[in-house]
Amino acid sequence: MKNCSLSSDAAPFIVTDDEKYGNKQVISSTPHLCDYILANVREPPIIWQLREETASMRGSQMQVSPDQAQLLAMLVQILGAERCIELGVYTGYSSLAVALALPVSGCLVACERDARSLEVAKRYYELADVSHKESVKHGLAADVLKSMISNGETCSYDFAFFDAEKRMNQEYFELLLQQVRVGGVIVIDNVLWHGKVADPLVNDAKTISIQNFNQNLMADKRVSISMSNNGASLSPLWSWCFHHPLLLANVLFFFNVSVLFWVIGHIQCSNWMIDLYRTVLPVLLVYYYATHPSAQFDRWRSKLVIALTWVWSIRLTHNYFRRENWQWGAREDWRFTDMRGQYGKHWWWMSFFAVYFSQQIFLIGVCLPLYAVHSVDKPLNIWDFVAALVCLGIVIALFADTQLHDFVTRNRKLKDLGKPMVPNLDRGLWRYSRHPNYFGEQLWWWGLVVFAWSLGHGWTIVGALINSMCLAYVSVLVDRRMLKQEYRAEACRLYQKTTSACVPWFKSSAEAVKDKHT
Repeated sequence: MKNCSLSSDAAPFIVTDDEKYGNKQVISSTPHLCDYILANVREPPIIWQLREETASMRGSQMQVSPDQAQLLAMLVQILGAERCIELGVYTGYSSLAVALALPVSGCLVACERDARSLEVAKRYYELADVSHKESVKHGLAADVLKSMISNGETCSYDFAFFDAEKRMNQEYFELLLQQVRVGGVIVIDNVLWHGKVADPLVNDAKTISIQNFNQNLMADKRVSISMSNNGASLSPLWSWCFHHPLLLANVLFFFNVSVLFWVIGHIQCSNWMIDLYRTVLPVLLVYYYATHPSAQFDRWRSKLVIALTWVWSIRLTHNYFRRENWQWGAREDWRFTDMRGQYGKHWWWMSFFAVYFSQQIFLIGVCLPLYAVHSVDKPLNIWDFVAALVCLGIVIALFADTQLHDFVTRNRKLKDLGKPMVPNLDRGLWRYSRHPNYFGEQLWWWGLVVFAWSLGHGWTIVGALINSMCLAYVSVLVDRRMLKQEYRAEACRLYQKTTSACVPWFKSSAEAVKDKHT
């Protein structure tokens, strides 16, 4: 009989004096209790140094906690193990702890698919003088195990620990059963998946696969099993935010943007800040989703989406400052000014909903695909390139904004010289669309939806739909505003009748329009 230990690193619930637990208190670790546990861990200086370096790296949440590493080392010592396997070593924290616990003649097969992380691990194996114990394997864990088995390495290992791709747990387990001797120990990390396996609201593919694996393992008579909740546990509040990054994003946005900017806007009697910061908030959101502890994603898709988000942000930020003559807070959006006059004394509280809270709903909504990209780990596919191509439609908005800026600048100079202003912009992209900048902007957000759709998150289309409806409404407001200016009203009517409202298309002839209305 082989022994199988399942561990996790989250305890999201508190149960006290419940009969089904034998009247025992079951508690979640508070931050103070976690600090106490970590303060009483025997952590060699070289392992502490590795932990500190890993903390600054992307994906540092994948590292086991110091108390978990100490438990693994103790199991190896109690077992008298000499030959061990670890799948998913990351930067080598747990494998280094195990190697230090092995005898001089011991051997640990350390398998990791990420070359950059593995280089960190190898450097610390050298520093700790345990390189002679480590057999480093760079590649996919399942391929490494199959290769070892084909080379006759069966029933020859004493201990195995794996913390790798969760959807592969069952395959890893079956392969390790062939390699670990009778009486050996297999430890599987994070089978509670940060508490998600017990959360009825969570039903993503990875969580379901872990639930199925746990169920199969419970029924497997080939092994003795024990499931324990080890590691730095989470408080109930943090656990909830940990499991639901969208909820935490809304909480952070509400207090740090909606409420804070509303107070500042009320003090300044101007709501200019939200116009500027909406150009950078998607960048903050994409990094938040990418670095959230529960994030899981293909790193190349993530890099691509982050780069595209920077392109969008730089273009919009540049356009904002260019429009405002490179000044901070020179004026608020004309629509806010109109509403200020319309609502009068009630504007102070209505502005919170009309300007700030509405922006929260809008920005969180249109950025839902950024969350989707960082919640599914699937390799790049052809749809990612289609999505990127659609997103590059933002270049249309860039050229359209530049043409509009040149037109406004030229008219401003004509006005200063006392000359007649040109009533309408109908050159360049504006010849084929009354709002080509909005068209390019919408392409960007719909491109993000394609990313999410290809990952099974088609529901994120709601954000792009809201954005399209908002821009359609704003387009109507802009058209009406132009018609109110006497010097351009007639030209604008003709322009609106002959030119597509949004999607660039061939112009209708003025004669055809005239015939149609006679």
